[in-house]
Amino acid sequence: MQPQKKSLPFILTIIIVTVMVVFGGAVLVSAGVLATITPIREVGTPASSPEESSSSDVPTPTPSVLPNVLVNQFHVEVGFGSPIPVDVVVEGEWSTPCAQLDQVNLHYPAQFQLSIDLLSNPISTGCPASTQGLPFIFRFPLNMSGLPAGNYAISVNGVQASFDWPPVGGEQTPSETPVRIALVGPDGNVWIMDEPDGGLHQVTTDGTDLYTFTSPDITYDQPRLSSDGRFVAYQRNDSVQVGSGIQVDFGLWVTDLSTGASREVYDMDPASYSWKHGSHLLAFASELSQDYFGLHAGTPDSNFANRIQGYDAESQQTSDLVLPERGYAMVQPVWSPDGRFLSFNEVQYYEGQGPLAYVDFTNNQYTALDIPLGIYSWSPDSEWLAYDNLTYTATGNERIYIRTRESGEGTPFSQEYDPGYAAMPVFSPQDNQIAYLANLTNPDVQHYSLIIQPYPQGDPVTLGEFDNVIQLNWSPDGTRLILSSGPYEAQRISEVDVLTGETKIIAQGMQPSVAFIP
Repeated sequence: MQPQKKSLPFILTIIIVTVMVVFGGAVLVSAGVLATITPIREVGTPASSPEESSSSDVPTPTPSVLPNVLVNQFHVEVGFGSPIPVDVVVEGEWSTPCAQLDQVNLHYPAQFQLSIDLLSNPISTGCPASTQGLPFIFRFPLNMSGLPAGNYAISVNGVQASFDWPPVGGEQTPSETPVRIALVGPDGNVWIMDEPDGGLHQVTTDGTDLYTFTSPDITYDQPRLSSDGRFVAYQRNDSVQVGSGIQVDFGLWVTDLSTGASREVYDMDPASYSWKHGSHLLAFASELSQDYFGLHAGTPDSNFANRIQGYDAESQQTSDLVLPERGYAMVQPVWSPDGRFLSFNEVQYYEGQGPLAYVDFTNNQYTALDIPLGIYSWSPDSEWLAYDNLTYTATGNERIYIRTRESGEGTPFSQEYDPGYAAMPVFSPQDNQIAYLANLTNPDVQHYSLIIQPYPQGDPVTLGEFDNVIQLNWSPDGTRLILSSGPYEAQRISEVDVLTGETKIIAQGMQPSVAFIP
């Protein structure tokens, strides 16, 4: 996640350009969003006093071998988190079309002084001449852990600036951005809570106690807020005892929280649903037919494969979004943060989770990964997936992995717990941390450590211990985690400050969904 940033006074206007830079095998794309953060090679160690310096450091190549990159301006961004993230964002120009970033070297000339050399690759004499420089912008992390407090002078290829470390004047304590939370209360109804000051507002009124069955019995499940907090979708379950059995009528409903008007948009059991970010389009998978596996469990019948539909809450119209072109039923649709992709699981097995697939709505291309990922989360730029391989029940071997959207083997992100396992990864909205749960005992015990870990790399930080976690959400500003936990009959909604680790209970209930307040 990119944490909330405090840009220091020497920030200048950023010119948005697109440049691709290759450094150490990593690809950087500068167009306002960067695909990869450039690593720094430290030359020497920090000086602990004004008299100490790194004059004995191994010298870096001279400009005649590796030319200096032309830097026009840069700024330092100090974010919120633990450890406090610090990034250096540099703008400049390549001298020729053939230039690429070769080295980033960090020096400590004296106490409270930092010097960064950006060196390009040797320029071939055969490279075509350029009448004007090719602009670039890229960022890389600055590790300030363990350095003394003070005002630091920093230079990047001769361009000078300064910043305070750690941030002074209480700036490291962010103000709480108000959020809207939808939840299922102990009375079985859907409630809305506007934090920190709005209190609770009831959405449904006919729900019955979650913990005692009566006939008829009406419960609500899985409230989901649109990204702007205006609409909430939820499932309504109306159960009636018939003889020795129970008959259940399902339905998918949407309430406009600005007017209070509610509407049933699907009168069967939806196989999950998801709002498209920045819109009022709700994707939902239609009910899975009992005839899909027929008489032979494990053999899907494509004649009974369902589809994914979309409900437009503005026009109140429903249309098809994804058809079962591979012959498999589809469940658990999830929009990518940019709204370009809709991912879902293909139902290929009678038990357990099926392989992941997605549709790219820029070209309507259907892509099947052919492997199950378990619980997963899209990165904010929709290029990466964090997942846990928990495809059925926990075995104790699960951990968090990262992979590209398109292909490739997963790269381990979390550590391997022994005993224990990691699950339920969630990218932060700012793309510089991933939150997840770690069970440090065994799969039969539902006790978890809540962990945040810097992304793409960094040491994990434990924020607290929770039992029976059902839902894990980031606040839109990336400063808090909101979850429900505790015994089923006494679930509570908790808010955890990711900077301090402070936890407070904000409501009784379960299944929180989080959005901005409109």
